[in-house]
Amino acid sequence: MLAVDAVDETSGDLAGGLEHLLTAYGNLAFDPEVISVYRLVVGECVRFPEIGRTFFETAIKAAGGAITRWLVQQTRRGLIELDNPERAAEMLRGMMVFEPQRAALLGQAPPPDAAAIAARARACAMLFLRGCQRWEARQALAGLS
Repeated sequence: MLAVDAVDETSGDLAGGLEHLLTAYGNLAFDPEVISVYRLVVGECVRFPEIGRTFFETAIKAAGGAITRWLVQQTRRGLIELDNPERAAEMLRGMMVFEPQRAALLGQAPPPDAAAIAARARACAMLFLRGCQRWEARQALAGLS
């Protein structure tokens, strides 16, 4: 997640910054060594809860914190509006990696390659930033029409 620090916070390219952030997260989450460690932790955390706790604190929460901090920065800059940046970061992380990572963890598919990670990051960034509603529907929902 060190690549998060490389995102230019002064850039007006919000979508590019989010795409870069999600690509960095995807590269980490889909790394074959990370997947192997994840398998090991999941397999042993029932017998050794401290393994699960340590992995959660040092890996999962750390990556989530980096994404949350970036979202908070963008909110402060007035580029996005979020009531709960931490929850939004959780949703972004899940959207980015959950299904492909689960398939890789269960040996049902190889981890995505760099091009697939970048394409998924782009799609997730656009979905997150645009939302799913049409502009008119957003206005009606907000009581603006």
